Amino acid sequence: MMNVSSRSVSVGAALLLLLFFSETTFAVSYGELTCNANVSPKINTDECLNGAIPLSFLLESGTTTVSSSLDIPCGTCYKVDYTNGETITIEGGLNVLGRLHFPSTANMVLNTTSVVVQGMWSMTTPDVGNTVKISLYGADDVYIYPHDNCCIDGACDSECDQRDNLASKPFAVVGGQLDIRVIDENCPSWTILKRVDASSKTLTVENSMFASCLAVGDELVVAADEFYDDRQYGRYTIASVSGEDVVVVEDITKSFATLEGPGEPMFATEVTTLTRRVLFEGREDVANIGAHTIIFHTPDVLQTIQGVSFKGFGQGGKLGRYPIHF
Repeated sequence: MMNVSSRSVSVGAALLLLLFFSETTFAVSYGELTCNANVSPKINTDECLNGAIPLSFLLESGTTTVSSSLDIPCGTCYKVDYTNGETITIEGGLNVLGRLHFPSTANMVLNTTSVVVQGMWSMTTPDVGNTVKISLYGADDVYIYPHDNCCIDGACDSECDQRDNLASKPFAVVGGQLDIRVIDENCPSWTILKRVDASSKTLTVENSMFASCLAVGDELVVAADEFYDDRQYGRYTIASVSGEDVVVVEDITKSFATLEGPGEPMFATEVTTLTRRVLFEGREDVANIGAHTIIFHTPDVLQTIQGVSFKGFGQGGKLGRYPIHF
């Protein structure tokens, strides 16, 4: 006969209850909003994008600061029409219910305390000379209110059971989609050195396609060619490009292994570009607490992030508040 104590039964029941509540708590997942599913044209189509409304229409004429939150309305497409390096500040956070698109002409800084994407956020490679910076700031916790669960006619229930605390400075995707393609897929990200002419400050690379993708002002890194001393790298700013020849601003004082020597061809040094024209930046308003990106309970939506530089992301000592968290 098996002897089962009341304590073991109680512990077993507690574990079952814990498992049950854990499963129900984390079973919630998000996807396409009802208000986006029922519109035509769909927000993820070129048709919607071709008729996109300028983002500036949502701001008062001449205004560059919004003291409250700003919604991109559900079922609609908006495009960024700031092209002269303007700084737009949204103090209450940006809530993307429809679609917000950054075309190649976008050239601006967006300062905000949070970005929540419940619709679609799309970006294309900025034209040469253009940059887009998304700068997240603030020390206060940010709550998200899933639109289909917490909101009716644009008003959200502050006590909604489905609301969640995403800490400070989140770039959060809640049922939405990221389509960020801000680097030319035809451009190699690295190549190797063919030769170096220090007297003319010229780095000749093996891959002419790599060189053709560079622009004046871009930054290059030439890797260290010493296994035990990775400090011997070189960092340079491009002055001009002609074919495979890349002329840099700085003096070339280091000796690098190249295809034509010195060194064996198989050990030729790698060179890569550091320049990214789209930067996601987290301000450290509190020590070790930057911004963070989270794809929040959105398992069935394809997310694309290409060519972005993340700086100041991640929150030290906070579980789940990583630079990029799927």
